[in-house]
Amino acid sequence: MQKSKKNEIIGLVWAFCYSLVVFVLVSCAASATPAVPTTSAKEALPALTEMQASTAMPPTAVGSELGDAAAGAQIWADAPCKNCHGAEAQGQTAPRLAGTGLSLEQMVATVRQGRGRMPAFDESRIGDEELRHIYAWLQSLGSVAADVQPEATIVPSTNTPQSAPSETPLPPIATGLPPTGTPPPLTDTLAPLSVTPAPPTQTPIPPTDTPLPPTATPAPPTNTPVPPKPNPSLGEGLWVQAPCRNCHGTNAEGGVGPRLAGTGLSYDQLRATVRLGRGQMPAFSAARISDEELLHIHAWLQSLAPPSPTPIARPAYPTQALLDTWYFVNEMRIRADFAKDLPVRIAQDEAGRLKVVQDYAGDGLDQANRVLSHANRALGEIPNEQIKEILRQVIGETQQVVNLFQQARAQNNYGAAWNLVAEAVRICRLDTLPWATQAVRDAGVVGTVRIQVVDQAGRPIPGAFVTVLTAHTPLGVRADSNGRVTLVNVAAVPALPAKAYAEGRVYHEINVNLSAGATVDGRIALPPLPRGGLAPAVANPIIQPPVGAGDAVVTFAITATDPQGRLDLAEDQIFALNPNLGLAQVLRYVGNDRYQAQVRLPGLARGLHTWYFFAVDHECHTSNIVPVSYRVQ
Repeated sequence: MQKSKKNEIIGLVWAFCYSLVVFVLVSCAASATPAVPTTSAKEALPALTEMQASTAMPPTAVGSELGDAAAGAQIWADAPCKNCHGAEAQGQTAPRLAGTGLSLEQMVATVRQGRGRMPAFDESRIGDEELRHIYAWLQSLGSVAADVQPEATIVPSTNTPQSAPSETPLPPIATGLPPTGTPPPLTDTLAPLSVTPAPPTQTPIPPTDTPLPPTATPAPPTNTPVPPKPNPSLGEGLWVQAPCRNCHGTNAEGGVGPRLAGTGLSYDQLRATVRLGRGQMPAFSAARISDEELLHIHAWLQSLAPPSPTPIARPAYPTQALLDTWYFVNEMRIRADFAKDLPVRIAQDEAGRLKVVQDYAGDGLDQANRVLSHANRALGEIPNEQIKEILRQVIGETQQVVNLFQQARAQNNYGAAWNLVAEAVRICRLDTLPWATQAVRDAGVVGTVRIQVVDQAGRPIPGAFVTVLTAHTPLGVRADSNGRVTLVNVAAVPALPAKAYAEGRVYHEINVNLSAGATVDGRIALPPLPRGGLAPAVANPIIQPPVGAGDAVVTFAITATDPQGRLDLAEDQIFALNPNLGLAQVLRYVGNDRYQAQVRLPGLARGLHTWYFFAVDHECHTSNIVPVSYRVQ
């Protein structure tokens, strides 16, 4: 569908709204940028960029003896360099380094002095000897020009299902079942403002430093200029000239679009959103908005004031390992999302899609192993038995994900590999990340989130429902007459999801980066369903038995259907929500369009207690909302 230039620019604004969300693929944060857990040199070695020596980067004396290529290969295999440059340094999100034309002095100078967004690393972080070995291995891999492949082409969006016999159907979202049937059609229609849409073939934006889809990157020309340093002043000027302020406010304080001032989104998250697109939002190439412009805009957004802190009592025991566990659980979840959702977007055939699945499954294994390492360290540091039990749950589920990733990498068939990573996504989204978040909350690393829900004109939406993932069972509340809710003692983690819903509207999400003791203010705008938009429907909701004790075990169940098919329903957003209790039970699929959850009630007082049943699909449409009462005798 043709769009005017104005609409294309506005589409870019929509790109700024999303985040890992993230995706699940993120999310727009409303606080200061979270600190990435400190890592060793081998964990934190930055992406190197091919470049030539210049007067701005003098050669560094490192000794002239040749390194050991075999030792360099081992260092590379143990370090995450391969996550950006590829397992064989062939290039992915960072340039190809195999057969590098850099001199040893140039490579060391890049590491020691930094370049662009890459920080400098001194010898205490990685030694000259390690760099010599890596350099010898890189040079042993052949010329830079060898085996360079063109960048993968994103599958274009259409308004009709792909029907060519040679085309592979888009895989269904979030299920362990084989991809079958005709997928919901993609669309190139510009989506209404959406902070975190969840279409069937898209992925939440990853958190800080998550690689983009792997593409073979040719070596840059010898006269490639050094990327500019992020300049907030330039970013502010670009913001004033761009239409971003029309939705996000003159100072990025939020309006129809979410607050971006003090954003916790990384540059990579912002860039990934713009370059990949999401849902009905088209992708935007560097010809439309350059990486340099995004770099400066991102720097300005981050320079703005974060939320004001409020003091709280901190735990008496160390919590860094616990926070690191959460961070890498989220990273693991993102890699699983990528493995499931990106193949059809960046590869055109079965072999290419299988490779994407396997590449991200391998990356996910790295993240999962870090989860296990930090979780086991946290077990030794935290005396609280309840938190330790949750950590054991996280460890057990992470091991399941490890097994699924390993099996996916061993497959020779794309569909079989896809099924395995889809199951990994289900575990990560429904269990591992919620449990890891609850462990942080239960440890007392908490803050406060204040949300206002409005329509596109900025008018409050009284009675809108808001959920926040801060435990295995999300918080679920209802907005007051001014559309406001306040949630206290929620887990202080980066990219904390806060979602808002109202019947007949598109649900939206913001991901707030919440520091311990901070108070974050956010605004979520819910537009009406687009013209012709088909929302899911819920029917036959029950609480069984409907009458009983306040601490009885009851079953919540509902029939949920979607015009696009069951796989279009968001598996982690089918709710029985009680705003008075502040709980949102997630109902899980049990067959025949039926979803249910069996829970023990928390000692309710005598009288009627009402739950609100509804569902959300991957087009971000909210179903009808049906109240059901339970009577405590």
